[in-house]
Amino acid sequence: MKDRMQSVISKIGFYFFMIAIFSLSLIGIFPEGTAPHGTVSRIFFYGGTLALLIVAVGIFYEGEKKIGLIMTGVLLTEIYLGEFSLLLFKGIAISELIAAIGIVSSYYLLLYIRTI
Repeated sequence: MKDRMQSVISKIGFYFFMIAIFSLSLIGIFPEGTAPHGTVSRIFFYGGTLALLIVAVGIFYEGEKKIGLIMTGVLLTEIYLGEFSLLLFKGIAISELIAAIGIVSSYYLLLYIRTI
């Protein structure tokens, strides 16, 4: 997919996203309750969101303004709802679910526009 991205901004975001995906695999290696779990979990959720925001900005500057704005809107909504859920609910499961939905939906939107 990196080859289909035209701007340097999108490519930088893609590389950051690969780091976030690597940390996702580390979440499976370090289960909840172990010291590194919290760190690798934060890297995935915050890093993945930030990386896709960078990709969205790059897509906007590539000329796909509508898709860039939709991705940015989805990710900013995810950040807002995720942080708000931390105030409403005990624990972080709901916040992680919201973040996962935002990251996955943005990624599939990105896959969709890059295959048409």
